[in-house]
Amino acid sequence: MAKLVYKGKINGNDVVYKEDCFHGPFDRFEGGPHQNIMYVVTETGKKFRFRVWDEINYVTEALKKDKILHDDKINEAIIKEKGKRTQKYNSRNIGSMTFKEKRTKLVMSKANEMYNSLRREIMRDLIDKPKDKKLESLIMTEDREKKMQKEVEDIFDTDPKNECLRLYKNDPKSFMRYFSKITDNKKKEALNLIFQCEHEDKVVIEWLNKNYNDLLREVGFDG
Repeated sequence: MAKLVYKGKINGNDVVYKEDCFHGPFDRFEGGPHQNIMYVVTETGKKFRFRVWDEINYVTEALKKDKILHDDKINEAIIKEKGKRTQKYNSRNIGSMTFKEKRTKLVMSKANEMYNSLRREIMRDLIDKPKDKKLESLIMTEDREKKMQKEVEDIFDTDPKNECLRLYKNDPKSFMRYFSKITDNKKKEALNLIFQCEHEDKVVIEWLNKNYNDLLREVGFDG
């Protein structure tokens, strides 16, 4: 899951950028769960994969606030080129003593330039399309995130009472089918929930008055 996923072509490169996301279990050994990740495939077929988990700045936050995007500092860079061995570099190996440390320092410096340059282009692209529906779907606002969390919680909520109330509020036809099949005791419990609910569905109330008038009286509804 990521708060922003961008896919596009930038300066001839195919770019996929995932912001503030969880990643695979092996990646987590190398960093925390909150990461920015970028995949780049060049016109020549060379592949780059960049990961940031320490010094993170978000495009989504910059878009919501002052449009100023601060650079990330890459923790890991992986480079794949056809016919050559995959090269993997990590910021913890940067130094100035050995050949390997010096090479890592140089590679990570160039990797940061490439990564942050592409992020700035992504930012410009999104700013140029403020009314684009695609952009709206990319940015996970706080309200959308809360709604998504609630939807996921509802999926795993197996309490019949809660399910009954959810159907009443959102799907009257399904509620009526469900209500018709449950026992009288369950019907009373459901009616008590509806009685306490601020939401009122006139179609359901009329249907209950017509078919379950005695039960309505019993739980305190006006017939």
